Amino acid sequence: MTVIAKYYSDKDPKETMFDDKAKADAHDRKLEAIESFASVLMDSASYSSVSLEEDDAYKMAEHMLDQHKEQMISIVTGKKARKPRENPSNTTDADADNTNTQSSSTSSDDASTEQSAAA
Repeated sequence: MTVIAKYYSDKDPKETMFDDKAKADAHDRKLEAIESFASVLMDSASYSSVSLEEDDAYKMAEHMLDQHKEQMISIVTGKKARKPRENPSNTTDADADNTNTQSSSTSSDDASTEQSAAA
């Protein structure tokens, strides 16, 4: 008989099961962030005299964290969202040849300009 470890969150009303503890912990962190953000939304709504149901606040918080995570991080931290870096290994040999040709022609143009200026 095989024993399989399953992990679940006590914060999750659906009690979603995970095979990996890291995934269960990540799910817990996501649920905590949603709960915190929903709380902020509800507090802001009550302060502004806007009616916002608790379920709606949770749905909004989950949607915003799922769909706009980078923007949310940017807003909270005050830093611009990171753009994915370009992979330099994606350049082709033709691109490298063009770069070398341009730099060598520029240096020869500079040399001829210096010689004419000296004369």
